[in-house]
Amino acid sequence: MQHISFVLPLLRRLQVVSLAKNKLQGSLNSSAWHTFTSLRHLNLSYNQLTGVLQPSWSALRTNVSIDVSCNNITGPLPPGLAAVGVDGRALQLTLLNASRNSITGRDKV
Repeated sequence: MQHISFVLPLLRRLQVVSLAKNKLQGSLNSSAWHTFTSLRHLNLSYNQLTGVLQPSWSALRTNVSIDVSCNNITGPLPPGLAAVGVDGRALQLTLLNASRNSITGRDKV
């Protein structure tokens, strides 16, 4: 089984990343997501990922499709994920699939 932190530095310039069904383990709590400025599609579904979706995810650029379904993600959705990125740009998700986790709602703004 691979740990997700091992793969994160390798993803910076990629536009499409599908690591679904790879038995990845570890936390999504990394602050490294802001470095993936070219990312358009991210599929981490059907793994064993834990943690919460961090506000740094809102640093992803516009028209991003994210699938983190069927993991062990907990906590609320960060407010920036549905509003404005950390650089002040609007984040426009084309898809956010966080189903089959333990998401509790949305953080208060």
